[in-house]
Amino acid sequence: MASGVLIGILKEQYAGYLVLGDNAPIPLPTGLILERFVPGTLVTIDYSRDKEGAVVVQGMKRRPSPRFPPIPEP
Repeated sequence: MASGVLIGILKEQYAGYLVLGDNAPIPLPTGLILERFVPGTLVTIDYSRDKEGAVVVQGMKRRPSPRFPPIPEP
């Protein structure tokens, strides 16, 4: 069961860890297989914490791009 959610821009994705926009590696548990996304994808990461308080990724999914209202012309 997830205890939290991280939202960020995926910079790098490897078999053992992910890197989001803040350049901090997020380790993946052994055996967890995630869908591959291209760098720059906005993602939601569900996580829990282990006994030491470290993040344990439970899953990751693509997040829809934010929709901004059009900028009015002057």
